[in-house]
Amino acid sequence: MKLQKILIGSAVAVLVLAGLFVGGLYAGGRLFADLQKIPSESVTIFTLYEYGKVYGDMRAVKHALMAGWAIAIGLPLLPVIMFAVAALTGKKRELHGSARFATSNEVRQVGLFGTKTSKWPGVIVGKMGGKFLTFEGQQFISVKAPTRSGKDIGIVTPNLLSYPHSIVNHDIKLESYKLTAGFRAAHGQEVYLFAPNHPDKTSHRFNPMSYIRREYDYRIGDVQSQASMWYPSGGKDAFWNDNAQVLFLGLALYMMETPSESVTMANMLSLSTPATGESLDKWIEGTIAAREERDSEFPRLSVECVDALRSFAVNTDQVRANILSTFIAPLKIFRSPLIAAATSGDDFDLREVRRRKMTIYFGMTAEDLVTYSVLANIFYSILLNENTKTLPQDDPSLKYQCLVVFNEFTSVGRLKIIQKAIAYMAGYNMRLLLIFQNKGQIAGREDGYGPEGAQTLMTNCAMNILFQPKENEDAKEYSETLGYQTVKSKARSRSVSAGRPGHSQNESDQKRALMLPQEVKEIGFRKIIISVEGCKPIFADKVISYEDEAFADRLSLTPPPVPALVIVRATHRTRTLSLVESETVDADEIVNQAEFLRVIGEGIGFDMSEFITSTADVDLPLAA
Repeated sequence: MKLQKILIGSAVAVLVLAGLFVGGLYAGGRLFADLQKIPSESVTIFTLYEYGKVYGDMRAVKHALMAGWAIAIGLPLLPVIMFAVAALTGKKRELHGSARFATSNEVRQVGLFGTKTSKWPGVIVGKMGGKFLTFEGQQFISVKAPTRSGKDIGIVTPNLLSYPHSIVNHDIKLESYKLTAGFRAAHGQEVYLFAPNHPDKTSHRFNPMSYIRREYDYRIGDVQSQASMWYPSGGKDAFWNDNAQVLFLGLALYMMETPSESVTMANMLSLSTPATGESLDKWIEGTIAAREERDSEFPRLSVECVDALRSFAVNTDQVRANILSTFIAPLKIFRSPLIAAATSGDDFDLREVRRRKMTIYFGMTAEDLVTYSVLANIFYSILLNENTKTLPQDDPSLKYQCLVVFNEFTSVGRLKIIQKAIAYMAGYNMRLLLIFQNKGQIAGREDGYGPEGAQTLMTNCAMNILFQPKENEDAKEYSETLGYQTVKSKARSRSVSAGRPGHSQNESDQKRALMLPQEVKEIGFRKIIISVEGCKPIFADKVISYEDEAFADRLSLTPPPVPALVIVRATHRTRTLSLVESETVDADEIVNQAEFLRVIGEGIGFDMSEFITSTADVDLPLAA
């Protein structure tokens, strides 16, 4: 393609020079004819040659011929000379910079008006001159948009209504599914909504434990990888988190090696409080011993499982209490029947987003994220971790790109996989669209990525989109990013010399921001500023999805139904009576059936009232 362009350009240049040479010969002939009083009708491109051959020795004719030949030769040489001068002198460097906004031609040159050569679909980022601006390829995009600035209608919704490959969308308002799922389902996409705390008790299911491979070679590594998501290493709680990871490993292996146990997070939480009423360390030793028995229903626990469980059991009471407290802390969310039901199985597979066209909406309100942000973090960590193991060129079935739309990016907390893998993640066709309020939000040390991490994220985003800012600090930052231009300033002065007034005028170069901070704050709701590699900043129009005729009809399609969650009501669990409890009531003191049943019920943790009949108050015979 490049060679073809060079050949075409060379051919055009030769034709232009040939035309200029012919034109020069004719123009030179006309000048000669005028000087020699020859009729202009007789002039041809050969006039100079013919008259020079015959009358070249005549002095009067010779001077006219020289003037004509100067025109004939100079005209085709003029563009060559101009090009050489321009190449040698170069563009003048302005003293304070030459910042300006890109022209439509420059925008076209970087491919934002769309190309026919890109293998991967484009992300709609705005409009210019009534045409959509789309960013094709695999590179990441960041959007700095404060609250109520139209990021949903301007970025999220247009892409959910146009992007042809897979999307995972952080649906923080539970609105995107209602507006766009119908269109995506109608165009061949598998559509899912994971909304574990949905008020309608409807959601597709996602079980984190399903992403642990059961093969012996991989299972421990997979469990440890997931354990580190729940209990991050490092920091002041490193000791307790590391020990909680080991307990997580032991209980996960126990569930996988026990056919009667469901391998879910809710069951793992349940196992940490044994149904027998005994302490966890006692249950661990009892369970290990029971599985060693010859008549055990299930085979012996693996060495890895036993070692991990005993690593917890051998600690002192105080240490065990602290480890268990650390272990339970992030898992408390699974006490919610809705969360337990939503994570009890799988209706979609995150590993398939590059194999099949899928759209997964993660639906969780801002209020829910306060309580369940750890689950959101696990969801996205697994999504990105599972899809950065195999490159598309190594597996032909990975033929689609997955766009991850992170609306309110920092609401899920720090994602370690992004922090570590962002430099090479694009090569796996996992494309990030990061939406946040400002750089300060992602630079926070608690929920963000710290100043260095934030800089790394921004550096790996090839395109940055700026919405109208509200804070002065943000406006100043954007103004600095746009750069400066050199403007001419004229100064006039007046003086009096020898009784006569005089005037002087001086011109100097002054520095001015392309847009001052207050001008950035005044760009308006409908305007955006786009910064992209290889191009000057672009002053563009925001897409307003509900007003744009390209999307109006797509918003009206009914979304597919979402299955209702099957809520399992918790029941009392049997437990062993402690010695103190068994000695609290003497059997000789139980004088009737009602009291007898109540005591048994209290002992086993079950309400026996429904078994107490109207005759239950009949006295029992006293023991001899």
